Amino acid sequence: MKSIFIIIICVLGCCLSATSQYTYFNQLSLESGLEFGNYDTSTNLEVVGDELIVWGGQAINGIPYLFVRRFDSSGVEIEESTFNFGDSLIYIGGTNSFLSIPNSDGFLFSHAMYSDGIGEGIIMKFSSTLDTVWSKTYNEYFPETYFYTHATSENGFVIAGEYGPELGERGTFIMEIDPEGEVLWHNEIHAPEEGLFRNRSISQHDDKFIVSGVDQAGDNQSYIEIVSEDGILEEHIEPPNTPIGGGGSLYHFINSLDEIIVYQSAAYEWITPPSVAYNKIRVFNLDVDGVQLTLENEYFANNELSGSVSKMIEVSDGYAISGWYRDFDNGNSRKAWIMKIDDDFQQEWYTELSYDDAPGNAHLPL
Repeated sequence: MKSIFIIIICVLGCCLSATSQYTYFNQLSLESGLEFGNYDTSTNLEVVGDELIVWGGQAINGIPYLFVRRFDSSGVEIEESTFNFGDSLIYIGGTNSFLSIPNSDGFLFSHAMYSDGIGEGIIMKFSSTLDTVWSKTYNEYFPETYFYTHATSENGFVIAGEYGPELGERGTFIMEIDPEGEVLWHNEIHAPEEGLFRNRSISQHDDKFIVSGVDQAGDNQSYIEIVSEDGILEEHIEPPNTPIGGGGSLYHFINSLDEIIVYQSAAYEWITPPSVAYNKIRVFNLDVDGVQLTLENEYFANNELSGSVSKMIEVSDGYAISGWYRDFDNGNSRKAWIMKIDDDFQQEWYTELSYDDAPGNAHLPL
């Protein structure tokens, strides 16, 4: 089996910030007659200074690999490393599965791998030249321990994990590790029988951990949670005035003012056929002390978007948000978009980026 990732790197200049911001598309092409195999197709990008780090899953002769590549600001590849996981299936999370370590030239990467029906979380620490410093697996929640997202913490790193041996059930936990990957503590947040929970992002704010995600059981309700420094759930908050179909995808990050910005795609009207929904993109501010989500603004509220948000980042004089939508007039293919909003969360501009012949698998992290 052979897969080809085509990466287009675009530079968005001073419209976004004093330093260039980069976006990209990835497109998966398969040779005729070959079946799509047992690996995740996510390809992700991180901007570190004036360099780009790209990573994702790839199959070479039917064997799943993780690849990590460095590019300079002109798009020239500097380093490349490829990691073989044998017969294990690798499940690569989104952009929050990769972390540039502050005050260090290294990177941390988390994901999950499956073999013989057993899932283990795996964390790899890379040097700036993409050499492996250490790699460790974790099965504290046997037989399925799944890492999706992590962040730096006061003592090292904190991971928002998932587990659930039964189909249709998934619990969540938080685990803290030291800089060398040794487990300091872990604690269950939701038991699998409570729902189908999927953690999307985690961060440390003062002496609390902030976790956002979605319960995909029932009405697909998104949430943000406040967790104590020893892993005890203190508050479970659901966005106000949740539209139909629950809350959809929900993520958060902490801006330069130490504010917790929450962003969400939320369905509000069904389209029949083809049985999909129009979605709003909503942005909130989370007050941890007052335990309150305040809606700052919403976008695409007039039957404009059937898609989702990918990522939101802080840039000069505001924020940039990226995502994708379904183009019903072009074979129901997916196309990517990006918009800039100011500090008051008012939209300044919006644009779409796509292949000339995109087959419906375009992504646009920032």
